[in-house]
Amino acid sequence: MDPNNPVFQAVIGPFVVTFLVIGSSRLVGWRAGSEVLAGLGVTAGLLMAFVQLRGIPSLPPNSAPEKLFYLITLAGLIGVALDLLGRPPLIGRLAFVLFPAICLAWFSLRLLLAQPDVGLLIKLAIMWAGAAIALWQICVANARGGALAGTILILATAVGAAGVAALAPFIGVTLLCASVAAVAGALALWAYGVRLLVRAPMTIGATSLLGAAGGLVATVLLLVLFTASVSTAGAAFLIAVPFAGLVAEPLLLGGGIGRRVFGPVLLTVVAAVPAAGAIGLAYLTPSQ
Repeated sequence: MDPNNPVFQAVIGPFVVTFLVIGSSRLVGWRAGSEVLAGLGVTAGLLMAFVQLRGIPSLPPNSAPEKLFYLITLAGLIGVALDLLGRPPLIGRLAFVLFPAICLAWFSLRLLLAQPDVGLLIKLAIMWAGAAIALWQICVANARGGALAGTILILATAVGAAGVAALAPFIGVTLLCASVAAVAGALALWAYGVRLLVRAPMTIGATSLLGAAGGLVATVLLLVLFTASVSTAGAAFLIAVPFAGLVAEPLLLGGGIGRRVFGPVLLTVVAAVPAAGAIGLAYLTPSQ
């Protein structure tokens, strides 16, 4: 395939890089080190996609899309710090909740410094709440259902977000959401393989989780803030996808070979329903 093809740049290349780095991380005997290396593979895959699609951004960035590169990097670095410091789960989840606020504050910095009106502040608060709820649910599902739960939810949300962005249409965000789906798919594939062959759940750290989910949230916030043609109803409905994690524990934990094989498939189907619903809403309610 032509390496200049956007599908290769956004999906195949990031998937291969992430898959290989995660495989290498399995050889590291130190658990925290292994989780950090796997997470850096996720971040590297997303940054690779960004550079191939948009080029290397300037520093300081000249536009909101260029800020996305540095926010993805920041998400990975926060995850590395959380994994290496071994903070309690609550501290990690609070970091996930605060990350959308950082994204919104930086994206809207000029407007915030220019005496913003109440309407803008309300809009930013609602967007932060939605993004924080989604990230919190992904964290909870990952903690209770293991790596497969977290990665499947990120994958389904990213596919839904790509569909919503494609209907805007915003091809850059569509491809970046597809990149998140690709790296999350690489994580899920490894977790599924370990589940079947090793018969033990694979763990992922905050580096992987925040790298993928944080990158996705930053991309969707960029879409909603700066694309007038996006369906806000469709984008808002994406919040429902992580709530599929409520059934992750009974589907993924315990049981025999049947649950090990088909539990992740069923969770993927459950998560795909609200993702498809978000795309359907975006089609039916454009620019609402």
